[in-house]
Amino acid sequence: MLTRLMPAIYRRMRLGRLLRYRPGERLFLSAYFLYKRFWEDSFATLTHNHPELFKGGDILDVGANVGYTAVVFAAACSPGRRVWAFEPEPVSLARLQRVIAGRKLRSVVEPVHAALGDRVGEASLCANDDHPADHWIGNDNRAVTVPMTTIDSFVDKHHLNVTFVKIDVQGYELFVSRGMERLLARPVSVAFEISADSRTRFDYDAGELLAFYSARGFNLYLISRTGAIEPATMERVERILGQRGYADILATRQF
Repeated sequence: MLTRLMPAIYRRMRLGRLLRYRPGERLFLSAYFLYKRFWEDSFATLTHNHPELFKGGDILDVGANVGYTAVVFAAACSPGRRVWAFEPEPVSLARLQRVIAGRKLRSVVEPVHAALGDRVGEASLCANDDHPADHWIGNDNRAVTVPMTTIDSFVDKHHLNVTFVKIDVQGYELFVSRGMERLLARPVSVAFEISADSRTRFDYDAGELLAFYSARGFNLYLISRTGAIEPATMERVERILGQRGYADILATRQF
């Protein structure tokens, strides 16, 4: 019920044009951040329980949306390091920038207007007008053209030392992962979402994404909503997918 509530509130505020005005937008963002923290978030507790995953390097937040996870990662980031928050959708990017500025995190969080995938160039991005976090790579009459790059290209260009990557891109996770082969050969941990969207939108399943990381020497764990981790067997992953439509996975060699 709560999962359906936030899109319903967003839809009503959008149709009522309240989101055009900063007080209405701030009200929604405050409610959204509370919802993420107390219902859907797994990263706040993960950063507390396993700070070693986030220390010593930069953090990539792929699919940053309006900035909730970027704010969480900013608190876990080592001094002198940065959170690079990638968001291709223009409205969400503008909100992300305002969130970062409002929380005085410009010295830590760097918003980046780009989609990430397995190639460098441009991509078509579709957006669900009634859901603030539902936009995906694809082609329909709602699509807009956005810049696309790969994690490897971005990391090489900016000479980054990355310690942690989060990927939440509405089913496009496998393509983003294919674009960071060089980074995956280094000491890095990756959290990614597996969702039913991957099957319907991009024709691959959970097993293929898990196998991609297993083949590169990563140990796989399910991340619960409380931030606890347990080994990610296919049986457990499929059960969670059946219950809520997505599962959060941690790929790491640290333990």
